[in-house]
Amino acid sequence: MSNKSVILNEIAVKSRNDDLLSYYPFAEKIKEIIQGYASNPEPLTIGIYGKWGAGKTSLLNLIEKNIEIFQKNKEDKPYIKFHYNPWLYQTKDEMLFDFFYTLSNKLKFQKNQSLQKAGKLILKYSRYLKSIKLSVSGGIPKTFNAGLKIEPHEIFKALGEDLQGAQKSIDELKNEVNDELASSDKKVIIFIDDIDRLDREEIYTLLKLIKINADFKNLVFILCLDPEHVAKAIHGRYGPDVKSGKDFLEKIINIPLELPLVEKADLDLYIRKKLNSVIGKRLIREDLLEELNRSLNVSYFDSPREVIRILNSFSISLYAIGDEVNIHDLFWVEYLKLKYPKAYEVLKTYGKDNVASHVFNPVITLNNDVSEIKSESGKRLVLKKEHPEAYKIIDFVFPMDRTNTVSAYQSKGLKPATELDKGLRINHISHFEKYFSYHTKGKVSEIEFSTFKSFLQDNDEENASESLEKILSNSNEYKVVYRLSAELDEINKQDYGKFISFLIKNIDQFKEEIDGHLNSIELIQNIGEKLRENHSNVSSETAINIAENMNYFQLSYFVGRLQENPSISYLEDLELILIDKVKLDQPEPFYTKREVSKLIMETWSRRNNKEFQEFLNKSLSSKENVFSFLQCFPYLWNNHIQGVFKHEDFVFIKEQLKINVDIIFNKIKDFVFQEFNLESLERDFKKWDDKRKNTKMDNVNQFVYWYLKDKQVT
Repeated sequence: MSNKSVILNEIAVKSRNDDLLSYYPFAEKIKEIIQGYASNPEPLTIGIYGKWGAGKTSLLNLIEKNIEIFQKNKEDKPYIKFHYNPWLYQTKDEMLFDFFYTLSNKLKFQKNQSLQKAGKLILKYSRYLKSIKLSVSGGIPKTFNAGLKIEPHEIFKALGEDLQGAQKSIDELKNEVNDELASSDKKVIIFIDDIDRLDREEIYTLLKLIKINADFKNLVFILCLDPEHVAKAIHGRYGPDVKSGKDFLEKIINIPLELPLVEKADLDLYIRKKLNSVIGKRLIREDLLEELNRSLNVSYFDSPREVIRILNSFSISLYAIGDEVNIHDLFWVEYLKLKYPKAYEVLKTYGKDNVASHVFNPVITLNNDVSEIKSESGKRLVLKKEHPEAYKIIDFVFPMDRTNTVSAYQSKGLKPATELDKGLRINHISHFEKYFSYHTKGKVSEIEFSTFKSFLQDNDEENASESLEKILSNSNEYKVVYRLSAELDEINKQDYGKFISFLIKNIDQFKEEIDGHLNSIELIQNIGEKLRENHSNVSSETAINIAENMNYFQLSYFVGRLQENPSISYLEDLELILIDKVKLDQPEPFYTKREVSKLIMETWSRRNNKEFQEFLNKSLSSKENVFSFLQCFPYLWNNHIQGVFKHEDFVFIKEQLKINVDIIFNKIKDFVFQEFNLESLERDFKKWDDKRKNTKMDNVNQFVYWYLKDKQVT
């Protein structure tokens, strides 16, 4: 069965084939030291020094490998291996006593009589130490040694039986142990690892234990530890500073050996091999993988263990959201999270507080957008000052514009927003939050979006429509609108018409609105803006087909964007289609939708003023329609405050739309049933306020006021 795990095991090297850090040659040298000591019965303590996670256990395993089958001289003794892991014990008492118990058993099961006897004596020796401990403390925990429950009185009973007969001092008992070990035909190597993981009291107890036994004959201790960490833990018992702890270590350890320096080439190979294990069989584009590989630098990592921790964090994130983000950026975000968590939290907080401000500038540089100075500002400056080590990573993940500055040639260039969006980069507003939320809920899934585009590319509109529906059901609509609009910048010329035609045919799938503005209209406007600049990408026939698939309300927004470029060859055709759709839209006249009414009036009046006025004369057939028509022209403040019908509105109707204002006045007289007096309207004129809500009747009175004033002049 294939291994489907996404996690790298933090297992120390056990064989030469797994040694990516080139520790094996050093391990062989240490073996030779131990081999040369085989005929010497004197005890020996070797310390392997290195920082946490640097690979001490790996070196220990390589030393141990085949150590008992050295090529030896006739007088040299073979070795017995004894592993002791102090981290397994819950209390320092367990640690102390179980060491002797386990060592005793190791020796008692040897064929050599001296070793068997030494094992029994060591057990007696340990019980003697227990009795001393009990007499001082009054007892030991009931749970002790592999789950056995032992009451203090039972231990005293056992000690009484074991120590009956000739009374011996602890030194005499120790000498007996030593004599038997000295006369044995084997040496015992005791490997002790994970000292770094112990707390202060446990470290002290373990070192005391080693010191008690370090003068037994034919014992070789090999210890793995971080000397700085251990010295800091124990120095309080031996002196005023860390040096006191180091001095104590020197009394215990005969041969201190520093881990060999890992060469940059070896660590580089280690990182890349482990990275390949993480990526495994995932389908990742070669250029994306190449960018990640190029960005890796061994100087960014402190130890092999740190590499594994960062890669495991990256692996989990890659599994969760790797297809929705850029793997280069994802790796370095995970690096920051593990290595510089405070800087990572600053970035994460930036997302909560500032992403919304990037609506009009989708590129995130972490600088203050208002600043025109091409140097660090805002959150970026905070990161540079307070987190300088992390900033070297942040600087290339979030590049900034440094053109025309001294440092510009040293810096990574800032790519266009469309390229960042397409590359799923963290410094684009559409993708930033995914790197911290690890999900695409409410966001556009790049997998689903790619599937949608594939269907469209194959002219499979039915499946493309279903795919779009799925995207909308899983995402926030406005984000889908943004993603589709951005895609228009990437579409090939030959696919342009097909893409926007499909969107318009499926425009009714967009049903939500934000602040009273429909997402469907937002998309139509975006399509119109893109087409205005790239109108040659679409034929007249395609443009007409697109227009035919919209109602007049939707088409008004589309045409409105295109009218900003009068040189578009098919613009007139689209305007005429708009007018035809308006005429057919009954029974409610178009000016009841004030958002598009002025554009339709201007277009229709320009194309066929006579027809427009005939329509207007016919449609102003009720009091409500008269009100709706006049309310189209004043400003609407904050989407609900109706402004004043001003003189400029009257001029627009009369001169730009070329409407016979007598028709409107007569309609008012017919349906409002009110006599108008210019003198009273003059008094009202002083009270009218553009930013105070004006009623329908206020707008009527305001029109009549300007109408009567106009008649006075003429």
